[in-house]
Amino acid sequence: MKNLLLMMTMLFAMKISAQNVQTFTLKELPTKPMNELLTRGMISDEQGTIGYFTYKKGAVVPTH
Repeated sequence: MKNLLLMMTMLFAMKISAQNVQTFTLKELPTKPMNELLTRGMISDEQGTIGYFTYKKGAVVPTH
């Protein structure tokens, strides 16, 4: 009985601490054209931001 109670408590704690996970495909996310050869996309939430760039052949990115 003690082991069963411990297991149920652990499962309940795991369910409470589980995060909602969302998955994305880069092709589905909006992008912003920087010029005709370069686009930029971002994914943001309260814990951080991920940015990504798509380069076409011949794209040049200035040093910044």
